[in-house]
Amino acid sequence: MIGAEMARVAQTGLVWNSIINNAFGQVAMRTREDVPFFGRFRHVSIAGLTVAEVASANEEAVRTHRHVARDGEDAFAFALLREGELELEQYGRSLLLRAGCFTLFDLGAPYRLAHRRHTNLVALKIPTGLLRTAMAAPEYRVLEAFPATGGIGRISSALLLALAAEGEAIPDQMASAYAERLTDMFCMLVRQWPGESRGLTVSQEQLYSRCCALIDSRLADADLDPAQVAAGVGISLRALHQLFQKAGRPVAQQIKLRRLERSRKMLLDPARKSETIKMIAMNCGFRSQQHFSTLFGQAYGCSPKEARQGGLRPTDS
Repeated sequence: MIGAEMARVAQTGLVWNSIINNAFGQVAMRTREDVPFFGRFRHVSIAGLTVAEVASANEEAVRTHRHVARDGEDAFAFALLREGELELEQYGRSLLLRAGCFTLFDLGAPYRLAHRRHTNLVALKIPTGLLRTAMAAPEYRVLEAFPATGGIGRISSALLLALAAEGEAIPDQMASAYAERLTDMFCMLVRQWPGESRGLTVSQEQLYSRCCALIDSRLADADLDPAQVAAGVGISLRALHQLFQKAGRPVAQQIKLRRLERSRKMLLDPARKSETIKMIAMNCGFRSQQHFSTLFGQAYGCSPKEARQGGLRPTDS
C-alpha cells in the first residue's frame, strides 16, 4: 500500500522525540535549552520503504544498545542532506556530512547524530532483508559520504526528492516491484564508489552473499562453523577466511552476530510470546541459556528477559 502523512510540526524536543521514535526507532533526544526548537516531519510509504523529509535544528539523537534491544527496528537509511551539517557516529566510525551528500546508516544498531544549526534531509528507509538482496554487506558501507552533485549521485538525489513529493501517486499494484527497483538503484549509488573499508570484486560480493545466506539458513545448528560454511559454498576454508577478512568481519563473528540478531527479533515477536528464553536460545544455535544470556548482555546492554519485558525508557542510555 502507498501511504502519505501530512507534515507534523514539533515545537518541543519531547514531541519531536516521539515523532522520531515512531519513524526510525527509539533514541534519546537532547536539545539546547537556550535555543528555540522546531522540527518538521513528513513521510511517504511505498511497499515497506519509507521516504521521510526531516527538518530540525539544534538536536542530538543517541541510539543505544538498549534501544536496539527494545524496539526491533531492522532497516537501513540512505540520507541526503540538503541543508546544514550532520555529525554522525556508528560502528566506531565518524562522519561530518555536508549538504549535497548522501550517506548510509544502520537504524538497527547504535548511533549518534548531532547538529547545532538548522538541517534539512530526505531519507529513504529500506528494510534490512530487502537491502541485503541488492547489497551483500551494507554495514560495511555505513557512514561513507557519496556526492549528490553529479552523475549517479545527482540522479539519485532528484529521484529521492521526486519520491518525497509524488510517491503516493505510485499505483498499489506496482508498489512492490517499484520498491525492489528503487533499492537496486540506490545500491548502485554505493557500488560506484570502491569504499574505504572493503574492496570486494563483483564475483567476491556474490560469493560473500552466498556465504551469508547459508549462515542465515543454518543458524539453529549449534555445530555450524566456518568449515561447514566453506563446504556449503564449495570453497576452501582458507579462501573463506580470506574472503571474510577482506569483507571486514571474521566468519565466526558473523555467525555469532547473526544468531544474536535473530534471537533479538524472536524475543520481541509477539507471536513467540509463549516460547521460553531457553527455547529461543536453542532455536538460534546457542548451546545453553546461560551462554546466550551472557553474549546477549554484552551485545545489547540488557538481559534477554529485560528486552522481552520492554523495561526501557526512551531516555535510557
